[in-house]
Amino acid sequence: MLMENTSDNIIEKAAGGDQDAFELIYRAFSKFVYNVAWRIVSKHEDAEEVTQEVFLTVYQKLSSFRFQSSLKTWMYR
Repeated sequence: MLMENTSDNIIEKAAGGDQDAFELIYRAFSKFVYNVAWRIVSKHEDAEEVTQEVFLTVYQKLSSFRFQSSLKTWMYR
């Protein structure tokens, strides 16, 4: 699944606690998040830890996503 193909329905399901939907989001965005983290920390282990922390935060706050931007932009912020 590509980032651009992450439907509003999947995001809404994930925000409601659907773990399968959240896994789809993780699979679609994890490489993007890792690459951003790696550019900042320049160390594989640290980038992996940052990626985990980002997705924990996304999981906790996804219900606040208002569809006013792309999910990628929201996650980047």
